Amino acid sequence: MYEYTDKVIEALDKYIIRQFDKLNFTNETTYITSAKRLYKKIDKKARECFLDIAAYYYFENTDSDKYEPTKDSIDKWLKEYNPVTTYQYDNEVERKAARYAESMLATNGAAKEKKIGMRYLSNMTTEYCLEATDNALINAYKANGVDKVIWVTENDDRVCHICIDRDGKEYDIDKIPPKPHLNCRCYYIPAK
Repeated sequence: MYEYTDKVIEALDKYIIRQFDKLNFTNETTYITSAKRLYKKIDKKARECFLDIAAYYYFENTDSDKYEPTKDSIDKWLKEYNPVTTYQYDNEVERKAARYAESMLATNGAAKEKKIGMRYLSNMTTEYCLEATDNALINAYKANGVDKVIWVTENDDRVCHICIDRDGKEYDIDKIPPKPHLNCRCYYIPAK
């Protein structure tokens, strides 16, 4: 289900690593400005990826342009509170940049802190890539007149008990419960 999303995530992760590797702090005063610049650049690329994913899944599932993903719709979505991540994307990017700068200052640019910063940012962008996929599918289904969907799990050994309980259940398209955890690979199909 998430094949295209996984390809985008892999490319975005490589981009994140390259950007962190390019970063070179020359003195303590550059930690904060460099971290802000780094996170802003990665955020811009991530938003392009979210839009790419949304457009791909939307147009793979409908011919309608009723809910066509746009840069503005992605920006609006990223300003909303997310019950899965329990934060709002825009604020979290700024917070992560500040925390990264603080950790680099406190450790004089330790390699361990660099890896932690990359991992946290990668985890966040991965989750939002999955969310972009789900939102695009729901909007495509709505454009096609679907009013109910069925929750589908990956049916592997990593499926949690909450998702197992939801597997095969039908939900009103406007009342689908939030995913129960980060990196949930469950998805929705139109109910017949």
